[in-house]
Amino acid sequence: MVLFWRLLLAHLIADFPLQTDAVFAVKKEKRWGVLLHSILFGLVAILLAKPFLGSGAVWSGLIVLWLLHTAIDKTKLILVSGRRGDHLVYFLSDQVLHIAALALASSVLIRIPQVTAIAQGPASDVHLFKLGAAYVVSIWASPLLCFYCDGAFSPRKMGFKAYQPPHWRILGYVERGMFTAIVALGGALFFLIPIAFLPRVSIWYFAGKRDFSRWELILGSAMAILAGAWAGTLG
Repeated sequence: MVLFWRLLLAHLIADFPLQTDAVFAVKKEKRWGVLLHSILFGLVAILLAKPFLGSGAVWSGLIVLWLLHTAIDKTKLILVSGRRGDHLVYFLSDQVLHIAALALASSVLIRIPQVTAIAQGPASDVHLFKLGAAYVVSIWASPLLCFYCDGAFSPRKMGFKAYQPPHWRILGYVERGMFTAIVALGGALFFLIPIAFLPRVSIWYFAGKRDFSRWELILGSAMAILAGAWAGTLG
């Protein structure tokens, strides 16, 4: 499973923190724009799969995953550019297809003796990659999911990355990161929970609550708690 978690973390990093407003704008507006995003995924995947790169099969698998990532994202762009617009179903379907491809590729590659031997060695430190995945989902993925849930199955405009101004978005990242860490570490640190909500209080004060919905409060906080609780079990 260690190869799967390495590749999953690569996907999450490329799809969320590295898919900035600028990257998404190129991806949306240029015919070749999806390649910029998929190249970022490929580079992060190579970096995180480094212990396994002595196997030609792993290189082949990474190339196939890169092609699939490009195809899935391009297909989504075509679909959301149509009359129906973008909505929660497309977002979830996109993520399910990406993760299913990673799981399938990992399950095939791990059966190769050379890859199995590497997975049982130093590269088997899987809890670090699970921890990374928990933080990426909590900090970067949850607000985007909240944005889609806020509109339920209604079409959203393609510029969904503009759902929050950048400086308010960063405050949200800090909040969820602190919340996840507090829950993961537990114990006496729970008294810091009110401090974790200070960024949100600041946003409410200066923005008059215009930039946060009930989903951002309920679902975002719940995902941070779950991510922290899971991270706390990883040791």
